[in-house]
Amino acid sequence: MTTIRTVQTPDIPGSIELLAERNVPFALATVVAVQGSAYRRPGARAVLPVGGDPIGSLSPGCLEAELLDEARTVAGTGTPVLRDFDLTGSDEIELGYGMGCQGVVEVFLEPPSTASGFASHLGAVRRERVARALLTVLDGERAGSRLAFGPDDAIGTPEPAREVMRTGKPSVATMADTERAFVELLRPPIRLALFGDRSDAPALADAARALGWDVSCVSRSEPVPDDLLDERTFAVVMNHAYVSDGERLRALLDSSVPYVGMLGPRARTERLLSEVDGHPGLERVFAPAGLDLGAEGPQEVASAIVAEILAVDRGRGGGSLRKRQAPIHGEG
Repeated sequence: MTTIRTVQTPDIPGSIELLAERNVPFALATVVAVQGSAYRRPGARAVLPVGGDPIGSLSPGCLEAELLDEARTVAGTGTPVLRDFDLTGSDEIELGYGMGCQGVVEVFLEPPSTASGFASHLGAVRRERVARALLTVLDGERAGSRLAFGPDDAIGTPEPAREVMRTGKPSVATMADTERAFVELLRPPIRLALFGDRSDAPALADAARALGWDVSCVSRSEPVPDDLLDERTFAVVMNHAYVSDGERLRALLDSSVPYVGMLGPRARTERLLSEVDGHPGLERVFAPAGLDLGAEGPQEVASAIVAEILAVDRGRGGGSLRKRQAPIHGEG
C-alpha cells in the first residue's frame, strides 16, 4: 500500500524567496494559456527546484518530468522559455504516463532572476490588500519583465490590464511592440475573520490556513480592528453569545465583507436577523453557515464552511459537479 503524504497549499512566493536566498537553482513555471481541457487553468504556478521535488503542481503528474527537465535548462541558462504541451492524443494514456486531459497547455518557465519579481509583486498585493493587474512579457529580449497596475492608475494603463481588472480573467495579449504578455489579476488572499474563540474555532482556522488563507480571530471582548474588514475578508460569527453576536452582525453588515457566516441554531439566528430586518446587505448573511454536507463535529463543520466560502468567492452554487452542465472551470 502506498503512503500519501499530507500537502498544504504551497506558498509560491515564499518558496521563491527562500530558494533564492539559499542560492538553490530553480525555475518558476506558470500556465499562461489552455486550449481544451486541462488540470490547471491560466495563472497556476509551480516552483521547480533543480534536483528537488516540485512545490505546487500544474498536472496530476503527466507534465512534471518534462517540466523538471526544462527547469534544469532554464535555471542553468538564466533565460525564460515558453513551451507547449499537447495532451490531446491518446498516446499518453496508452504509454501509461498520461492523464488524457485532452488539452494543449502553454507554460512559461523563468529563472530565479525574474521569478523574484513575481514574488515581490504578489508580496505587495498581500501587504497592501489591493488587487493589481500584472503583465509578464513572454517572449523577446524582455521576457520575464513585469509591470503592475493598480485600480488608481488611470493614466498609462494598457487596455489588457484594464480588462483583467474588470473581469478577473487572465489572458495572453499582444502588446503595441508585438511582444506577447500574460495578463492576470493578482488578488489579496482570502482573509478569514473569526468572531469567537470557543472550542470550535481552531478547526475552522486550521482548515483555512491549509488553503493558504490569512486568519484573524477576534474574541468577544475585543473591538473590531479598523483595517480587518475589506472585500477579501470572509467573516464567521461564532461567539455563541446572543448579544455580542448581534453586535458583530450589525458591524459586519455595515462593512464591505462579501460573506457573513453565522453559527448557531436556526431559530436563534432568525431572531437575530429579525432585529436587523431591512438592513442593506442581508443577502451576504449565510445562516446557518456552511454547505449542506450533513457535517458533524468541528472538523466537518469547518470543511462545510470553507467549501461555502470558496463557492461564494468563485461565484458558484456549491452543488455536485455531476449535475453541472457547463465546463468545470467555466463561469457560474
